Amino acid sequence: MARIPDEALECLKREVSLARLIEAQGVKLISQGKDLACRCPWHEGDDTPSCIVSPKTNLWHCFGCDAGGSCVIHAMSVHCFTACRSSVSRDAGHRFHAMSVQHFTACRSSS
Repeated sequence: MARIPDEALECLKREVSLARLIEAQGVKLISQGKDLACRCPWHEGDDTPSCIVSPKTNLWHCFGCDAGGSCVIHAMSVHCFTACRSSVSRDAGHRFHAMSVQHFTACRSSS
């Protein structure tokens, strides 16, 4: 698989709004001072917003599970899950469309 050039990755990090990317995935962001906050989609039991998105730096960090990064990392995590779910469904002959990101994360961390 070809490696994406660093220049292309840096361009994506500059040009793609992380807040819009997260909201497009159905996650509700709320204002918290100059930053935005949401419930972390990567771990269960997040009853309060522990994931902080900084529009200024275009970075995110969850204080509950310590996940974080750029829009590229966020998109790779979401799309990796979606691709994995589709692959497993196809290979097993079943459909796991209702499988949540939290369930996938729990399964992945218990392996």
